[in-house]
Amino acid sequence: LQGHEAALYYTVAYVIMALGSFGVVLLLSRTGFEADELDHFRGLHARDPLAAAVMAILMFSTAGIPPFVGFWAKFNILQALWLDGHVALIIVAAAVSIIGLFYYLRVVKLMYFDEPTDRAALEGTGAMRFVLSLNGLAVLGLGLFPGLLLALDRYPYGCAEQISSRAMPLLYLNQVAEMLELGTDDAIAQRIRELAVQSANATNSA
Repeated sequence: LQGHEAALYYTVAYVIMALGSFGVVLLLSRTGFEADELDHFRGLHARDPLAAAVMAILMFSTAGIPPFVGFWAKFNILQALWLDGHVALIIVAAAVSIIGLFYYLRVVKLMYFDEPTDRAALEGTGAMRFVLSLNGLAVLGLGLFPGLLLALDRYPYGCAEQISSRAMPLLYLNQVAEMLELGTDDAIAQRIRELAVQSANATNSA
């Protein structure tokens, strides 16, 4: 992967993992109580196996352990650094990842091997649990099939033969305008179309 592709892959992967992690924290929280300490995760497996399983997947992935998407995110970054000859940065990144293993795996240890300090049932709607389950499955699925996310990251480049790079801003702005026209923002849509034409003219004259 080139540097910008690896960075985009890393960003998307970690946004997915961060959203899932914060989702579990919200599930643990309740009125008058915020789950903002590691001790709040003690014995989570006994209280809510689904929440513990999702959090474990997210922690393993964030730590960069295969077969989760976080592994490929870190691997792609290290590969891009290697291809560019940044050996020193690779050593630093690897050292930081190893240190981070302790913190991420500690959460897993607390959830599965410690006794719960709070046995109150977790609040949370079925919809929230469903979304968290999808998040965990996405982290696992994108790790097993990293090409799916990679293809998405490379979409603008893979279409270069059909759509030139000069046409991309015009196409994108026109799509935004069409979506706005489905609502009531016709004036804004018209202005976006004007900006699209100006952008295309400026690009063609460059």
